[in-house]
Amino acid sequence: MVATHNRIQEPGRRTAPGTARILAARTPERLRERVRQEVEAESARKWMENHERGARALWLRRAVRAIWRRFNRLNAPVVYPWSPSRKGTGIVHELHRIAASLTRREARGAGGRLWLAFKAATWLPLATAASLPVLWRNGPCVRKQRGQTLWEQWRDLLDAAWRHGIFPTEYYHHRVYRDSARRDKSRYLNEREIEALLAACDSGGQSVRVDNHFRFLSECRTLGLAVPRTFAAFSGGACELFCGRDAEALPRKDLYFRPEVWGTRAEAQIWRWNPQVQRWQHRAESLGAAALIERCRMLAAGRPWLLQECLRNHPDVERFSAGGLCSVRIATGVGESGEPVALFASLHLPACDAGGEPSPAGELHAGVNVVTGELLTAWGEFVSDGEFNSHPGTGAVMAGVVLPHWHAALELALRAHRNFRDLPFVGWEIGLSAGGAVLIEAATNWGVFHHALAIDSAFPRLCLHRLASVEAARGHRASGGSDPGRPGVEEPAHAISS
Repeated sequence: MVATHNRIQEPGRRTAPGTARILAARTPERLRERVRQEVEAESARKWMENHERGARALWLRRAVRAIWRRFNRLNAPVVYPWSPSRKGTGIVHELHRIAASLTRREARGAGGRLWLAFKAATWLPLATAASLPVLWRNGPCVRKQRGQTLWEQWRDLLDAAWRHGIFPTEYYHHRVYRDSARRDKSRYLNEREIEALLAACDSGGQSVRVDNHFRFLSECRTLGLAVPRTFAAFSGGACELFCGRDAEALPRKDLYFRPEVWGTRAEAQIWRWNPQVQRWQHRAESLGAAALIERCRMLAAGRPWLLQECLRNHPDVERFSAGGLCSVRIATGVGESGEPVALFASLHLPACDAGGEPSPAGELHAGVNVVTGELLTAWGEFVSDGEFNSHPGTGAVMAGVVLPHWHAALELALRAHRNFRDLPFVGWEIGLSAGGAVLIEAATNWGVFHHALAIDSAFPRLCLHRLASVEAARGHRASGGSDPGRPGVEEPAHAISS
């Protein structure tokens, strides 16, 4: 109720007839607006209570899933000294030895060395015990595809675990049973080794430039790189708008609400703009601008979130999607000449629907020919999840199809790396929209690409070259000089130690 209605009218003073009519006309409208705001506030409060109650109910289920994901990603704490992977003279054997040395150096102090020894002692019996359920889950599929009996697979599993430090789940996850890696398992660098090598190569680099997602997008926009627009940032219950002075300045288009640092992709939400009701919709909810900002602010009370424009797949890529955004992942490395080169590429097919919620279909990854942009066979996480030449949800043929805007996406990744040249290796995630390639995010630890062996790319050569440069620069600094190739860059805490 406006203040005028609560004011006691002075004796002998009357309100003008025109003013009275205006107040009478405005009062119902203001009442309706106030009632609407109260209803939305009460709805938001109840939604938050249900959200918290549901989060507590799902805690145990998420904990079980987290344990299972961790089990699926167990890596050898060290490649054992008796491993043939460390005894050869080739470049990959040298990388195995360096990775083992880096792993030992990470275990600083007596406590760290004791913990590493404990993991090394328990890892073999753990891998042996895990080989049986993993074989039971994936073995029949490999037997059907390649004719390898369960007994042959089990012997190969144990050989991979005992002699080469490859966990049984990783053996099937990265298809080590295929001919090239199976004949010589030293050709395979496991996930733990690649993580250690990438971290060592990044010594002296400014990885924080890509680790801080919001700052990364801001810098890319300054450099003229195509990135999604960010309309608001949320952190600790506070909101900062970049599109105007208040929530009403939000553009009337689909919006993507995502955590700044990913926990699981299913946490993101897509709010579709409905022009008929002039509100954003997600599932059965329909919110106006102010209510949407308030909802995002409540969800972002624990960690930073971003409200961005929602990218749509290119029509030729949409055929491979169950509703979510398909993204190209390209790994690049800085060559000896200082120019970045493309190493690997794959197409990520998310397991979510148009609303950003998890779908029953599993997540898929299809390798991409870096030169031509041609899609290879798509894989699930494990052999038992399937290998597909056509999308299992839409039926669209994938294998052999050339991705749209491929050369633009490849050039975008290389151009971005030229502007982040102090980082030796970067993995870029790029969306293929109808308007072209858009850089979504980047990471210095891109791990293993499922469809290719690192030894078959330029990575081993570039990695050794970078490690030699890091050691030379570090020795130069230790002798009292400054790094001539990297002026002004301080040595980080995780630099390689002799």
